[in-house]
Amino acid sequence: MSTFLLATEPIVSLDAYLASDVGGSGVRRAHELGPMATIDVVSRSGLRERGGGGFPIGQKWVGIAPQTGGRRYLVCNGAEGEPGTFKDRALLRANPYQLVEGVAIAAFAVGAEEAFICLKASFRRDRA
Repeated sequence: MSTFLLATEPIVSLDAYLASDVGGSGVRRAHELGPMATIDVVSRSGLRERGGGGFPIGQKWVGIAPQTGGRRYLVCNGAEGEPGTFKDRALLRANPYQLVEGVAIAAFAVGAEEAFICLKASFRRDRA
């Protein structure tokens, strides 16, 4: 099984993330492709949200991107509302920069002007 989602060692700085094999490559590729082609790549990849429903991300973006109207916002829910679930914390602690890059790609693809990452107030790094 791939360990792509969780780094073998935590990524502790933006410089370390950008120096890794993948750091920043996704957002660069999205800008090369443009919003609609990025949505197409994500749709074909089969990527699904990490919530309980596992909704296909590309399908969600396809429904959002063509909408017209006022300002568009992107919200990333890292609040772990499912009882006994700690997947978001594990991902954020291992590599928060990967999440930020994913948010930047999503915002670009759907034309969001601002993005927000939501966490529970109780989520903080242990001081061990």
